[in-house]
Amino acid sequence: MNEQENELERFRNEWRQEVKEKHHIQDTKHKDKEPATEKRLSTAESSLSDMIDKAESLTLEKAPITAMDHYVLAVDNERQGKIGKALDSYRRAFKLDPDIVHAYKRHYQTAILPKLHESLPSAKEEEKFKHIVPICNEYVPPTATLPKDVLSPLIEEFSQQDTSYIPRLDYKTVAIAKLPGEIMLYLLRYLALHSLSTIPQFALTCKRFFLYTREPSIWQYASVHIFRLPSMTLEESKDYQVSKVMQQYNGQWLRMYIDRPRIRYDGVYISTCHYIRQGTSETAWNQPIHFVTYYRYLRFFPNGTVLKHVTTDEPAHVVKALQPGFHRQQVFLGQFLFEEDDESVIIEMKDPMLPKETFHMSLKLKTTHRGKHNKLVWEEYTSVSSVPDRNHHVHDLKLLKPYFFSPRCIEASFVQKITRHHVCRRLFISFLILAALLTMIVPTWQVYTEEGRSSTLISYKEPNLRGESLYIAASVLNVDFLNKKYTINFLVQPNGTLANEYGQLNQQITLKFSSFENYHFEKGETINPIQVSFNYEDGNQIDYPFDIYFGNLDVSAFYVNDTAKSIPITFHLDASITSFHFMPSIKHQPVLEDDDDNEPFISDRISLKISTGRSTTTLVFSIFICILMWLLSLIMSLFAYQVVFRKRKADAHACMIGITTLFALPAVRSAQPGIPDVGTVSDILGFYWNMALIACSSIAVIMCWVIRWEDPVEENKRQMSISTCVEEP
Repeated sequence: MNEQENELERFRNEWRQEVKEKHHIQDTKHKDKEPATEKRLSTAESSLSDMIDKAESLTLEKAPITAMDHYVLAVDNERQGKIGKALDSYRRAFKLDPDIVHAYKRHYQTAILPKLHESLPSAKEEEKFKHIVPICNEYVPPTATLPKDVLSPLIEEFSQQDTSYIPRLDYKTVAIAKLPGEIMLYLLRYLALHSLSTIPQFALTCKRFFLYTREPSIWQYASVHIFRLPSMTLEESKDYQVSKVMQQYNGQWLRMYIDRPRIRYDGVYISTCHYIRQGTSETAWNQPIHFVTYYRYLRFFPNGTVLKHVTTDEPAHVVKALQPGFHRQQVFLGQFLFEEDDESVIIEMKDPMLPKETFHMSLKLKTTHRGKHNKLVWEEYTSVSSVPDRNHHVHDLKLLKPYFFSPRCIEASFVQKITRHHVCRRLFISFLILAALLTMIVPTWQVYTEEGRSSTLISYKEPNLRGESLYIAASVLNVDFLNKKYTINFLVQPNGTLANEYGQLNQQITLKFSSFENYHFEKGETINPIQVSFNYEDGNQIDYPFDIYFGNLDVSAFYVNDTAKSIPITFHLDASITSFHFMPSIKHQPVLEDDDDNEPFISDRISLKISTGRSTTTLVFSIFICILMWLLSLIMSLFAYQVVFRKRKADAHACMIGITTLFALPAVRSAQPGIPDVGTVSDILGFYWNMALIACSSIAVIMCWVIRWEDPVEENKRQMSISTCVEEP
């Protein structure tokens, strides 16, 4: 205490010194105002003395000593929202008495609660007073009229305008325009019950949709279902709501739907609560305290039942599970009664785990800034037990938090259900289409890869006794169908002692390609790439897409100085050209030959045979194009048959279909990869006939259009005469 008094005295002296210094400065600048300044200074000093004395008296008050004092102070701080101070007081209370919670409950029942009951009658007596209303012109009684709808001028303006649907793009139609207004109102009635939040979004779309949402039949349907008591049938509810809206709301169904108090069934009332729990620690230096948050859930149902659940699980995990038949620990089931006159809810419920306990709740319906009738405030909460020792228990309402309404969006939105259903269906269809495409693309890729591998040919030959050999890498450059030639590029690499490290030959060699070309290389030369063209023996492009070509080429190498010995050849062929499939084969074996002096010798000659055809992907796509052209021609022929024989209407648009298809068909034919000029097998099987069918069908349609033409004036006269005959009795 002495230290605190000394600190206050030091603070008082410093403050007075600071005030005196400021007073001295003001005297030097404003000497003419010295009396007033001294007066204010004395007033400030006296006020300062009072403040310091008051602070000293507050500081020297009796501090909480016992555990009960600390716990009561913690409860008061928690009610005021001072969580930090409450935690500190709770910690001190639990250190002094670990069982302070039970002691506080006994203290509350014996000391605090009786005082509260004693104070209730006096409070009721204070509230009894009479309000005297002067009977004269200065008093104007309030009118009982309802507030005017601010959107009434807008509704009248839209009602007088043309609210027909206008497409955003002129060439597109508005599909919803075909839907009758009765069906639209039926859908809005369903939305008013299951997804109320979507109706304002619907009204913002266009003027006609806005007028739809103001239809009284929608809100009459919603009111009959929402305000129906559990004991009423729909017919009884309809009669009761009609009398109610005429007596109190001047027949305005929407106004009654908004202003009339009600219990909402499309969501859950949630109360968020907190409490402090003492923790345990391995050391004595600190003592943890747990700040626990739990939730009370109330779900009302139209049949008069109510479900209450107390848990620490967050609403995102609980709200969707609150359905009839929900069973879990801390789940209460019961009945409720809503008294509309005083806007209160009476609930009686039981816990299946405690069958001898009955809980009674009384809640008041309130309105907040977030919406109307979305808050339930506690009025009374008691529990009655059939056990003799525990007959009646009244819960402290100050420890209970109010309930706030939260829409149950997971099941309430009907539009979200439909959207989710359509999205799932579209995703499933997209998945099927993607799977079908993959089943076609993956095998096609595998076939393409296998054909590329089969177009590569490697033939290895061991070097001779001196370690000499030639490595020849060949690649097909082109297939000239006009001149019927293959063009192949050869890269020759001498190995062993046949060349030095720079690739220069150590002796003369000769490369022989069949019997038409020989290439001689001198000693010291480097072998450059060689391009050889030779004619294929069989095949014609008229057979497209089934055309196959065959060609043979012999390759051999020998020494110029020693013609009796040939050079071993390792051969590598890579044949790959767009839309073609090469199937090479090779024979690599010694063959007895004659030189220029008619002396026989052994030659390692390579016999290369190349078979070329259209690739499988090209063949399949070409067949697909042929089938497509046949389908187009048959559809056009069917259309011409309907016009000629079934008297289908023919106009300029119908004629343009055939003409457009006739000119588009050659482009479709050209889409086939690598197709030659007109005259192939595919043209005979399809293109010629397709062009003929489409041309004949187009001519037939045009002829019918010309022959069936009638004068519009004569046609109008005939229709008028027919209508006149029908109208005559």
